[in-house]
Amino acid sequence: MAKKWIMFILSISMAFIINMSISKGLASPYAPVAVLFFTIIFVLLAVGILKYPWYSLALAGYVFAFTAYPYLYGEKSKYVKNFINWSIAYASGNEQINSYIIPLSIFMYAVISFTIYAFVVKLKAFYIAVGTGICIFAIQWYGFVDHAYTYMLYFIAVSLIYYAVAKCPDQVVDTGIIGWGLIASVVIMGTFHIMPVNVKPVSWQPLDQWVQDTFPIVRTWRGGDIAGPATTGFSEGPQRLGGPAVADDRVVFYVKTTAESLYLRGAVYDTYDGKTWKNSHEKWTVNRDGIIPLTYSKNVRGRNISIEIMEGQIKTNVLFSALQPIYVKIPDGTFINDEDMQLRYNGQVSSGFKYTVTFFSTYSRSKGDENL
Repeated sequence: MAKKWIMFILSISMAFIINMSISKGLASPYAPVAVLFFTIIFVLLAVGILKYPWYSLALAGYVFAFTAYPYLYGEKSKYVKNFINWSIAYASGNEQINSYIIPLSIFMYAVISFTIYAFVVKLKAFYIAVGTGICIFAIQWYGFVDHAYTYMLYFIAVSLIYYAVAKCPDQVVDTGIIGWGLIASVVIMGTFHIMPVNVKPVSWQPLDQWVQDTFPIVRTWRGGDIAGPATTGFSEGPQRLGGPAVADDRVVFYVKTTAESLYLRGAVYDTYDGKTWKNSHEKWTVNRDGIIPLTYSKNVRGRNISIEIMEGQIKTNVLFSALQPIYVKIPDGTFINDEDMQLRYNGQVSSGFKYTVTFFSTYSRSKGDENL
């Protein structure tokens, strides 16, 4: 097989491995076949863009003028802002399920595919491409994406094969040699992967302690002898248990109500995976009229109570409520809720955002107080 085609296929393989690791880290809904399809498409686009840069620039300008402009300066600019805010929150560990994960995944596939092809094939900057890939895997692994370790091993194996092919003086390469080399690399890397990885290497304790004292954030990373970052304040998603917590004294929200006693609820998690409590299934539905059906029996006595909530010093899409909300009044009238009555706004909100929630409060059998 011609040398250039082998190098092209190997460059696609390198990009695909990184994209698979990115997909795992983002909890992307795409299967490996779909990730491979996107990788091939974006690599082919990279070939065309780098081969015809001026035509590609003109086409990009046309697309921007007639398609992207409304998303940046027109009515749809709010979508882009919410997408950016959500991406930052998602990368910070606040796992949320909504449609933004799809454009974020495709965007990352495109960036990785273009970068790897440009550095490896077009610019002949093999070491920069490999270094970039290893940095991505390292950042993911420090962010508790366990699969990143495995993908890094196979990325290194494919990179070594690419390097050997690139250094081959012949223009026609024996595919049999490449096949045996790939098998040997996979076996070696696989054997290395199943070996115990919890054996700590030689460390310089004084230097390690100095780094942790100088940069306290490294204590929240993997290898900092804690399970993961955690905070005592408000959290949008599940957090890994174990280790010291980071104090957060920010005001989350303000409540205005006429009720004498009031208990607000948080998310309920029903599954423990050994590290984190989370929901075994979440099904969100879009609500545009603000009305939520009452789940109590008609024989249950109670009354409706309205509370006005104003967001504090946080940025979130969580809407706070008491148990059994029946009506939510927000500025644009659209939100999402799940079967456990968790409420989320269709976008990020910040300090000063106000909304009203009406909920059904049952009467206590022993007292007249509300039992929420």
